[in-house]
Parts: sequence; structure tokens; C-alpha cells
Amino acid sequence: MSLKNFKNYLKIQDEDSLRNDLIDLYKTFEVIREFYIARIEPKYTDELVKKYKKVLAQQFCPQSNKLRFPKLNYSVARKAISDFKKINSNPSLIIDLQLTYVEYGVQCTLEYGDIDARFYDSMESMFRKTLKDMEKNGLLDLFQSRCLAIQRDTSDLGWGFGDAVTELCEEYFTSTHRSEFE
Repeated sequence: MSLKNFKNYLKIQDEDSLRNDLIDLYKTFEVIREFYIARIEPKYTDELVKKYKKVLAQQFCPQSNKLRFPKLNYSVARKAISDFKKINSNPSLIIDLQLTYVEYGVQCTLEYGDIDARFYDSMESMFRKTLKDMEKNGLLDLFQSRCLAIQRDTSDLGWGFGDAVTELCEEYFTSTHRSEFE
């Protein structure tokens, strides 16, 4: 159904039926509940962020079996970020979640050793996107220390990942911090 048809449907509905539809949606779909929680009770936003960070942690650093290499289901991790964006549009919270993805990925490779090109491509891609989002929203200063920590932690990693992270940090952060990269 097109958006136009949906808008026409909404125009012919009375207020009570629309309210009942929303209540049914709220009861049925968790994402709808989270959407309204973030708007009606913003004090619970931190709990929602923790929930989505937990999904990321489970993909890269599961607590259930620390001895066994995680499955690394990138689509689940990226979907968590995508789902969070649907319920909350705060750029700093979204960037925090994206940066957490990279931090957990770095923690994973430091804990389990060298992984594969797909892993590092995923981490680099997310880091690049996150830096672009930081710049776009004027948030580079807010997250700079976390980015530099990622750079330090990846300096000896393979597949060119450490080099890529360093290049990205040098590109996005001012020359006054270059000594931190050397």
C-alpha cells in the first residue's frame, strides 16, 4: 500500500478507531512500544540503549561461553543499530551505539585473535560511517577519546585494519592531536 493510500485511510477513520489501532499496535509490536517509550518516557531511553548494546555484546563478546569464538552475526548487530534508529533519532545516542559496535568488534579480535577480512571490513565500514555521522552532527569532540582509544587498540591488528583506523582518525581529528597517532 502506498503512503498516499494510507493517509486516505487515516482521513476516514474516527479518533476512537485510530486510538484503538494504536493500542493494538502497542500491544503487538515491541518496536512500537519502544518507539512510544522513547517519546513519552524519555527517562527510559538509557534502558533502551543498554538493551541494544547488549545485543551487540552478544554478537561479539558473549558472556555465555567466553572460551568459544562467537558466531559474529553481523546482520543481527547491524539490525540492532537500525532498529534503534527507528525508535530514537538522537544523533549522539545513535553514534554511541555505532561506536559500541566497533569497540566490541575490537574487543573481540583482541580477545580471540586475528579474524578475517569480512570482520575487519565490517568494523572499518562502521567506523567510517560513525565518523561521518559525528562530523555531520558536530559531535567529533564528544566522541574523540573513544575513537582514539580504538585507534590505540587497533594499532597492531592485521588485514590493514589498524592502518585504516589510524588514517580515519587522522582525517577526522585536528592536527593538534597528531602526536597521539605517532
